[in-house]
Amino acid sequence: NITATGSTGAGGAVHVLGDRVGVTGTARIDASGATQGGTVLVGGDYQGANPEVTNASRTLVGANADIRADARSDGNGGKVVVWADGDTRYAGSISARGAGSGDGGLVEVSGKQLLDFRGHVE
Repeated sequence: NITATGSTGAGGAVHVLGDRVGVTGTARIDASGATQGGTVLVGGDYQGANPEVTNASRTLVGANADIRADARSDGNGGKVVVWADGDTRYAGSISARGAGSGDGGLVEVSGKQLLDFRGHVE
């Protein structure tokens, strides 16, 4: 479990990077915050286009894995990206919900070569 939450402000940032990245078992990554969701990058950044973030060749998020970047009290949801330059296999659960008057956040689950999407996103 990785927790980077903010009890009074925004959530934090979690980067799970490498050539082959797996978030498996009952893993939980939580970057939620009271006033804004944080950022969770698994395998890369948005569309694999950030040169400062190394992209994975393969990424796996298992069926019982849970990733959150929610606003809990009032604010916008955060950003969650699951990316691979090769194949991404996704069966877990992601949320980037806003709260109160806030908007939902951004979630991207992509594989440049292959995407096997069997999970859930809120």
